Amino acid sequence: MQKKPSILNIVLIAIGLIVLIYGIFQKSETTVIADEIGEAVVQAHIDKVSPENNGKLIIISGPLAAEDNRTDDFFKISQRSIKMKRVVETYQWSQDCSTECTYIKIWSENTIDSSKFDDAHKNPDTQQYSSEEYVQSKVQLGAYTLSPKLVDDLHYDTTMGPDEIMEVYAGNYDLVGEYITNAADMDRPMIGDFRIHYEYVKDKDVTVIAKQSGESFEAYYTERKKEIYNITEGEQTASEYIANLKKSNSLFGIIMVVVGAIFILFGAGAIIYDNLKAKKQSK
Repeated sequence: MQKKPSILNIVLIAIGLIVLIYGIFQKSETTVIADEIGEAVVQAHIDKVSPENNGKLIIISGPLAAEDNRTDDFFKISQRSIKMKRVVETYQWSQDCSTECTYIKIWSENTIDSSKFDDAHKNPDTQQYSSEEYVQSKVQLGAYTLSPKLVDDLHYDTTMGPDEIMEVYAGNYDLVGEYITNAADMDRPMIGDFRIHYEYVKDKDVTVIAKQSGESFEAYYTERKKEIYNITEGEQTASEYIANLKKSNSLFGIIMVVVGAIFILFGAGAIIYDNLKAKKQSK
């Protein structure tokens, strides 16, 4: 007698089919979009804005460099960079409910709401200082001006070291490593203690692919409504960008196909095993 497949095994097969189909679709969709980008994109020159490219999808590469220093006037920290961030973390109670709910102490940039914690695990209602960003008002990539969205997409890649901070910091708090802190002992901080470090974007070569809008950029949409509005590290030509796009998304699609196939094989294998076991027991 054939055993009825379990709900779990059926669900595994269904999930596997969905993931597998999505992986196949992703590979196909990426190829179509990459080909469309290849037909539309124009390689622009960094030192001159060409009016005939206005409204077109362009790709442009070159050096991005800060014009002057970004400064936190309160703590007198200064760094030559396109943008700099003061990162303030407070030592607080948090709840870990991965198994059973327990209280742990962590450094967090966000204020953790402890209103529902017991009385022995309360956090300060506010932080003494807050995180802040200091951004160059106009960021140039050659003759072009980066849009606020592209500037925002520049990832912080460097943390100010203790030597850099020591050169400019003259405040009343202690400097422990790269942190400015009010903690009496950084190895054993107290709830409510804070620590501050600074991150910034170093000068680098970048590539922008977006729609030219005057001397700046905005989002370009493909026929399939895919938004193209990116800034990445390093210099890339149009052909290199398209090749990398196909490669990265093709790999993602392959992974999805493999994961889906594993789910299907596991679910189908379990059904076959259960049936063989049921037949053996019925003899």
